[in-house]
Amino acid sequence: MAQLLSANWRRQQALDAEMQTSEMARLEQALAQAGALGGKAAGSGAGGAMFFIARDDPRLAIAAAQEAGATVLPVRWTSAGVRAW
Repeated sequence: MAQLLSANWRRQQALDAEMQTSEMARLEQALAQAGALGGKAAGSGAGGAMFFIARDDPRLAIAAAQEAGATVLPVRWTSAGVRAW
């Protein structure tokens, strides 16, 4: 899944090079260095939200995202659909 997300993100950027802001590039690089498996912008990109798939212990990725200035919103996969708490 992470590889597919990253491949999609590269294709989106090929369509519009301005889709990725410098902040998004820094975040993506920080997460890659922290061991994230892949990720992409959510929605239309250009500064909205990004999401990444991290290894089993996401603490390094969370710390890297926060150090890069991102607000981290926790999510987890479920087979029961979307739920809001």
